[in-house]
Amino acid sequence: MTRHDLAAGRAEGALEARILDLLMEMLPRGQRRAVQVDGNTALSDLGISSMAKISLAFRVEQTFGVDLSNMGEAMADARTVGDVIRLLHDAGVNGAQ
Repeated sequence: MTRHDLAAGRAEGALEARILDLLMEMLPRGQRRAVQVDGNTALSDLGISSMAKISLAFRVEQTFGVDLSNMGEAMADARTVGDVIRLLHDAGVNGAQ
């Protein structure tokens, strides 16, 4: 494993952690402690609707300083937390930002 591989792994882990934090902030306070979230968690199981995905995209833009305006359809198609993380990773969003 190279230094680049290690750095990429840390960046992916940081991105996942920050996206999970953003998703948890969107949940009602009482639900935050009761839910276990990972990459396989369906967004619908968290109560994340199509409108909430738009809100998540805005939060990501603000948090990471990126423009996701060209990714609306892809974000709308995301079904799981992992889908969102992969989408953002593929868009070049870096958790260390």
